[in-house]
Amino acid sequence: MIDFTTVLVILAVVLFLGVCAIVGLVCLRWLYGRYAQQASGLTGDLSGKIANSNPLMIKAVIIGFLTLMMLIPTALVHDLMQERHSLYRSVLHETDQEWGQEQTLAAPILVVPYTTETRVTDSNGKDRIIAGQDKLVVLPDQLKLDSDLTHDFRERSIYKSLVYTADIKGSANFRLDPPPIKNLQKIHYDQAYIAIALTDNSGIGSSPAVRVNGKKLELMPGTGLRAPYLVSGFSAKLDPTQDLADFSVQFDTTLRGSRNIRAIPLGMNTEVNISADWPHPSFRQFLPKSRDITNDSFSATWEVSHLSRNYPQVFRDSDDINLGEIIAEAQLFEPVSHYGTSIRAAKYGIMFVALTYLMLLVFEFTRGVQICT
Repeated sequence: MIDFTTVLVILAVVLFLGVCAIVGLVCLRWLYGRYAQQASGLTGDLSGKIANSNPLMIKAVIIGFLTLMMLIPTALVHDLMQERHSLYRSVLHETDQEWGQEQTLAAPILVVPYTTETRVTDSNGKDRIIAGQDKLVVLPDQLKLDSDLTHDFRERSIYKSLVYTADIKGSANFRLDPPPIKNLQKIHYDQAYIAIALTDNSGIGSSPAVRVNGKKLELMPGTGLRAPYLVSGFSAKLDPTQDLADFSVQFDTTLRGSRNIRAIPLGMNTEVNISADWPHPSFRQFLPKSRDITNDSFSATWEVSHLSRNYPQVFRDSDDINLGEIIAEAQLFEPVSHYGTSIRAAKYGIMFVALTYLMLLVFEFTRGVQICT
């Protein structure tokens, strides 16, 4: 939808272009008649010879000048569209902050704290013990994630922002086999917990749930992790008596987000299913194994092995691990943007202005008929 100010500017530009076209044609007629009269009455005069020998050059110069003049309002319209497009992008950013940003899901993850003791010798030759703390991040063996998106539009003034609400369900199997840890003092199995990592906590809906072997756990805010993609989200503390050698985790939540949704395939074998009531998806990074796109919806399935990435199933929180090597991503793509179409049309303004006059010159040159006499 275009506001009233934009309509007035476009009408003013059209009126200005029409006036320029009329003035241009009148000037062409007057100048050509003047030079033709000089050529017939003063055949020895230099100006008459120029007019008689190359009248098309004179018209071309005038047309070039008028084209440049007519491009002034076109540039003004283009600047106005750029300003409105910039404002549109800022509205999208504000909507993302209020509703929910593009969401990236990395879940579930088993986190097990541990402590270390390192013996060092100070400058006085005395031995000291320095205690350290870190966390083991354990990724699942088998992982399945299902995400069903329902799209919506948030409106502000004349602008619309595409958002979604996603119903997320996931299940995973874990098997803890701690790797050798240098200077290990103790692994705190009784402090282990499950982390569900998200991009934007403000998009978490009501009543998320995490279950271990069918038993619902109490949820806590935050993940307690520092690794990229794992900083924000929520967590659930395991029962201190929970056997970590082999257990299963199920979780479900509702997420609000904008345009993009991503899932990181953390399992040794991962299946990701994303569906939405939107007919224009855009798949990026790791492409889906299968997809089905209809006139009003789409669905896609990713099947990813841990051999496709370069990080292990168990690592320390302090390690520099890039979990973003492989991401299953689906974007609710808007194929036709109002401002994108308008800016593209404004860029072609010089072509429409110039071709209008060039067509007259070509017609006169090929047909031998003078348009202005």
